[in-house]
Amino acid sequence: MCLIPSFCVSSWNIPRILTTIWNSYILLKTKQGFGMTEVQRVNPNRLVIKQGDKLSFAQYNLTLNEVKFLAFVMAQIDTNDTEFKEYGIKVKDFETLINAPLDYTRLSKFAKVFQGKVITLKNDNEKSFTTFNWWHHLRYDNGVFYAQLHDYMKPLLLTFSSHFGKSSLLYISQMKSLYAPRFYYMLRSFKAQYQNSFEIDLEELYTKLELKKSLRQYNQFKTFVLTPALEEINRITDLNVEYFEADKERKKILKLRFEFTKKEKDLLDFIN
Repeated sequence: MCLIPSFCVSSWNIPRILTTIWNSYILLKTKQGFGMTEVQRVNPNRLVIKQGDKLSFAQYNLTLNEVKFLAFVMAQIDTNDTEFKEYGIKVKDFETLINAPLDYTRLSKFAKVFQGKVITLKNDNEKSFTTFNWWHHLRYDNGVFYAQLHDYMKPLLLTFSSHFGKSSLLYISQMKSLYAPRFYYMLRSFKAQYQNSFEIDLEELYTKLELKKSLRQYNQFKTFVLTPALEEINRITDLNVEYFEADKERKKILKLRFEFTKKEKDLLDFIN
């Protein structure tokens, strides 16, 4: 099935979640109350994720299921929105999104754990920081799981004070590597600034990804984080990326340089 008639290419592997979401409904609710205001069909623009640079390079640690759910919610934000709405996803569609069964107990645990996680933003000279929760609330009612983002997320998703990167839920939903979405968001952020490369200190990258100690050994990082993530980005998304060990000191890697190019067929050109 081709979800976008103007872009039917057999080599694109569109996952079942997108067929499900395409034909399902998203429940929109106002911030002021919990009365339903309207039911809106998902459209192609709602598959595009826009996020500010600060979010792309923020410090946080989420599971892959949490990353995909967050991406789904971010994709529903309209360009003209000035406030966060409450979005509801049918549990059966949520199950398809993460490819796992969800009962009341699992949903409750998911909500409690995710509600307790934080994101940290640091300023350029790293002499100050802000840390906050992702969600204003998460809740479940009658077969639908609801989410509303925290107001502190507004500058990152609604009122951009700097450049923003554009990604696609079509790509994020297919990823199996935990860190592929994080690197993809970073790459798309620089692409939005018409750049095709960037460098980052390795220790800074470890911190932003909140890697456990064992993965902060470069060989372990390369084997279990970097290589799987970039291979998946190259296979699934609109970008081809490679990395270089940009700075060394006594055989210790200090920086990585990422260089990337846009593939000839860019799905985001067709759904923006």
